[in-house]
Parts: sequence; structure tokens; C-alpha cells
Amino acid sequence: MERIIELINKENLTKDERLELLDELYWADWTTLSTEYPDELNKVFQFLRNTEFNEEEISLIIRLYSNPDGAYVEEFSYIIQKLYNEDKIKFMKALHLNIEEGENLAYLFRNDKVFEDGDAELQSILATKKLTEEEETSANAFFRTYKNVCNT
Repeated sequence: MERIIELINKENLTKDERLELLDELYWADWTTLSTEYPDELNKVFQFLRNTEFNEEEISLIIRLYSNPDGAYVEEFSYIIQKLYNEDKIKFMKALHLNIEEGENLAYLFRNDKVFEDGDAELQSILATKKLTEEEETSANAFFRTYKNVCNT
């Protein structure tokens, strides 16, 4: 917890510190953070809502939806959807780095109706030709899972 507090209160984080913070947040005791450090909790959410992230950072953010505490799921859901809608290609590249989160995200995207037609969404992403072959495989797997989830 101390490291989260230290990092979130630091003026300018290095790339490694940003990654460390995002990883630490996954393991955070969110109850303690909210009761003992409410100002820092607000800073965490400001950081997550208002920062430009690279693919590696997004791959860590998407884990927050399934954090061990089960905390702030709605807030993380909003942040993840925002990241997806801001740059679908970058998001798919990030998901490729953390593909095991795909099933959780498929439920999130279905429950929140992030898009109308998964097949059309996938085709528009693939049509950009901006994903590697491996990333395309991950995108296909995600949308296949999404389709299966929607049919249950």
C-alpha cells in the first residue's frame, strides 16, 4: 500500500513507475485505500481516467476489472470501455499482451453493450491491417468468446 501512495503522489512518474503503479493497483487492498487514503484513491481514479496509456499499460489496466478484492468494478468497467472506444487497435494490441483477461472482458462488453454487432466490430478492426498476425488471432479469440457469451 505504501508504494501505491508514494507513486500516486509523485509528480512525474517514469515509464517503469507507471507500470509498477498499475501492477500494484491490481493487488491493492481497496478497502484500506478508500478508508485510510481517500485523497490518494481520488488521485488513482484521476490518473486512470485522464492519462494517455501505451499498450503495456492498458494490458495492466484491463486486469483491474477482475482485481482480487472485487472492488470498484463499475469504475474499472467505465475506464476499460473508454480505453476501448478511444483506440480499438491499441486496445486489441494490449489485450493480446494479457489475453487471459479476454473472457472477463467479453462479459463486461456484453453486459454494458459496448457494441451492437461483434462480427462487424471485429471486421472493422481487422480491416485496418494494423494488427500483427498474432494480435489478429487474439482479436478473433476475444470476439469468438464474446459471441459465445452473448449466446448463453
